[in-house]
Amino acid sequence: MIKTGTSGFSFDDWKGSIYPPDLKKNSWLVFYERELGFKALEVNFTYYSLPSPKSFDSMSRKTSEDFEFAVKAYKDMTHNIRDKATKKIVDNSEVFKNSYFPSVRLSGTESFPVFSCSFHTPFTPPVRT
Repeated sequence: MIKTGTSGFSFDDWKGSIYPPDLKKNSWLVFYERELGFKALEVNFTYYSLPSPKSFDSMSRKTSEDFEFAVKAYKDMTHNIRDKATKKIVDNSEVFKNSYFPSVRLSGTESFPVFSCSFHTPFTPPVRT
């Protein structure tokens, strides 16, 4: 099944053009699903900071069971992977083990697709020799 959604839902400039001017911001996600008809959402704030399980629980409670969240991977998993001085790739496995995934698993939702779709410039994959 293909579900459509947007890359975020809480943009201030959507008030008045997408969301009714009098709709409170804490009701925007409900409106996003019920009135706009979206069944998926890319959660972008997870790239910048690691949310608590409470944050995911709050979003999950505002949506139906068939609504899906695609969680953008945290920047320390995808972009901050080189030592600033040596430029060598660092072992960032602790970020995966201790910070990010427990907050996703403990959200009360069965699962969240997790992805990282953006590569910063200049991205150059390692060459195998």
